[in-house]
Amino acid sequence: GRTVGSVEQQLKEDTLARDILNLLQTPISADYEQYLPLVLVMVKSISVWATINKSKFRFSSLVDKNLQELAGYLGGS
Repeated sequence: GRTVGSVEQQLKEDTLARDILNLLQTPISADYEQYLPLVLVMVKSISVWATINKSKFRFSSLVDKNLQELAGYLGGS
């Protein structure tokens, strides 16, 4: 109870965390223009995470390649 209330209060104060939570919970309601920058940051973060953990992936080079392509298709570099 108290912990949940504390987390909810922090999320209200932190718009980035709120936007991430909204995107994860209800992606269908995430407006393209509003959420594209956040999605790009998330794809790049996932790419870094995948690189750090590449030994755990069977085809790590494909994972990396596809995440880089996704970022490019979405308008990132």
